[in-house]
Amino acid sequence: MSLRFSRWAGGAFLWATLLGVPASTQTGSPAAPERGSAIRYDTRSGYNLAFVDADVRRVVDAVLGSMLGLDYSVDPAVQGNITLRTSQPVARESLLPLLETALRSVNAVIVVQGSSYRVLPREEARSSAPFSSGAATPSSRAVQGFATEVVELRHGSAREIARLLEQFLGKDIVAGIDNSLNQVIIRGNSEERAAARQLIERFDVDTLADMTFELYRLENVDPDTLLAELERIFAPPFDIIGSRVRIVPLGRLRSILAIASDRADIARVEPWIRRLDAGGSGKRKLYSYVVQNGRARDLASSLQMVLGMGAGGEPSAEGAPAPAPLPPQDGGRMEPSDAIAPQSPLPGSSTPLVAASGPGPRIVPNEPNNSLLIYANGEE
Repeated sequence: MSLRFSRWAGGAFLWATLLGVPASTQTGSPAAPERGSAIRYDTRSGYNLAFVDADVRRVVDAVLGSMLGLDYSVDPAVQGNITLRTSQPVARESLLPLLETALRSVNAVIVVQGSSYRVLPREEARSSAPFSSGAATPSSRAVQGFATEVVELRHGSAREIARLLEQFLGKDIVAGIDNSLNQVIIRGNSEERAAARQLIERFDVDTLADMTFELYRLENVDPDTLLAELERIFAPPFDIIGSRVRIVPLGRLRSILAIASDRADIARVEPWIRRLDAGGSGKRKLYSYVVQNGRARDLASSLQMVLGMGAGGEPSAEGAPAPAPLPPQDGGRMEPSDAIAPQSPLPGSSTPLVAASGPGPRIVPNEPNNSLLIYANGEE
């Protein structure tokens, strides 16, 4: 069986066989293909490859030796047959990437060491692979063949980028990661490393650059309660909570933080935040009501009796121990579980505070201002 390749030169078609007439060659190293570029065709002076189930050593000799005129060696462990055919003549700089692709079928790679090209089994090449600069600029040239390359990330996590590379390109493409320097080490032939760099450029982006953040202060509803209600409202098939809009409850600030890449998604959720933050739930807080007619002390006593607060709602008799005051405030909010300590009457008044005991609302008259202090939630 003869193995053939052809070359177009000035419109003349030249056939050569590996077992017969030697092919015409050019000296010098092949130019490195552009990163991520497709195979380039050249119908005027290109090479037509027609190797079908050919011995790998003869294909290597034809491409590296006869066509490219390079010094090369083939490891004895590289055995088998490969197929390498093109539909039309390809440019000179595409020969090496095509050969690297064909060598995958026999698990072999090309390692470039100076001016010498070595064809080795992939496992053996791992320890001798040179380091590549990664072709950071269009004018710079990356190392050809099988090599190791360090890629420094700007925004993404090295661990997450490595996981994506392994998922899309296989586990062999990642040689290691450096979390402290946020670097990913990739290893492969020219085409594999170019594919890895393109994938890294796609995912190594600043995800927060175009995000929209909105902080909503809640007046009546606990942040965790409101988040649970939003998740029920926007259940599938309208499940944008957690996928397109992230809601973060901030209990200390009594607020929720909405994060989304599209401001329109937050605009869809915002009306429901306003609707749900209403009325009858949430933690208790302090309200103040100025009494327009009558006395605050009498009104407080009447309200406590109407609400069924029992003896705790009756005004204390003169000289009797005063009931408990409101618990201390923290930023205008008080917890119902706070302990209550005895307190003397308000300054300038002999009337003790009137407060309810138990879990219900607390109503306290402020006689100097003739107002009521009410500690309750919205429903109460």
